[in-house]
Amino acid sequence: MIVCSALAASLLAGCCCEKGEHGKRCGEGKVSKEVAQAAALAKVPNGTVKEAQMEKYKGKLYWTFEIAPGGSAKDIEVAVDPNTGKVVWMSNEKDDDKEDAANISKETAQASALAKVPGGTVKEGELEKEKGKLIWSFDITTPDSKDITEVAVDAVTGAVIAVEKETPADQAKEAAEDAANAKKDKN
Repeated sequence: MIVCSALAASLLAGCCCEKGEHGKRCGEGKVSKEVAQAAALAKVPNGTVKEAQMEKYKGKLYWTFEIAPGGSAKDIEVAVDPNTGKVVWMSNEKDDDKEDAANISKETAQASALAKVPGGTVKEGELEKEKGKLIWSFDITTPDSKDITEVAVDAVTGAVIAVEKETPADQAKEAAEDAANAKKDKN
């Protein structure tokens, strides 16, 4: 009986902990679920915890929280170190599934975008969410200009929804804003 109990306890310690007194049941961690959750929510303003659990990743135990941010943004997974209470990583879980949500392939959207810029070449193209809408966004150059034409194609319907010229000054300003946002997101 004692051997069976010890074996069961060791098996449970290696599994994900989903309910109950996580830190006590898993035998690891100094930080309570409530403290870890507060740290996770501090990183996602106006967020609501949808799921919380303690789980192992690469042999290390973490508190993980699936958080629905305010608005229509995608859920964010936040991992907290159970010993320090510090957020160790965050991921927008469903970003990897964006292409699955797009009805229009990148190639089809790109052909529509290039039709709006005769003689153009795609410099960059990406799937992004803008103002709550999933779009393919393409930066297109032409040999006779230093301007870039940004063409947005609705990723669900395939309709071209915007065509805008960006001068080199506009491009520099946008690059600076992107760098500032990336730095802010990193902190």
